[in-house]
Amino acid sequence: MYFQTLQLRQLQECDAGDDEGDYNEYGELVGQEDRSLVELWILGDKFSMPRLQNLVLDVIDQISLKGNKIATGALHYLYKSTAADSRLRAYHVALCSSKLGSFLKVKGHFPREMLVELVNHFITRYIQANKEISLSDYYIPEER
Repeated sequence: MYFQTLQLRQLQECDAGDDEGDYNEYGELVGQEDRSLVELWILGDKFSMPRLQNLVLDVIDQISLKGNKIATGALHYLYKSTAADSRLRAYHVALCSSKLGSFLKVKGHFPREMLVELVNHFITRYIQANKEISLSDYYIPEER
């Protein structure tokens, strides 16, 4: 008999504070949460569960909006584990392009492939006259 346990954790809200030590601890927790969410999105992809993927995307977006930060904790994992046409990749590229000021502070955290995609996104966005990001552009279509 085979069984597998799924362990879920709920992170409590935490103020990063001004102390660098507090921020590093907070950043580590957020990085773990980012990775868990990306893993869950990828799991949804492997089992063809678009509703799960879309719910995870909603959570990632809510966290990003609430914290007004770029979640870089799982980007390398995301790029190693997903295809070039991944909607989650595309969402992160769009998010980074919309928060350029934050992006410049943590530029060393991004996979090289993502930086290329970011440049392509900037070119496309410039052509589209700075169209606002619509979360629904990154949802996985659900069959009914």
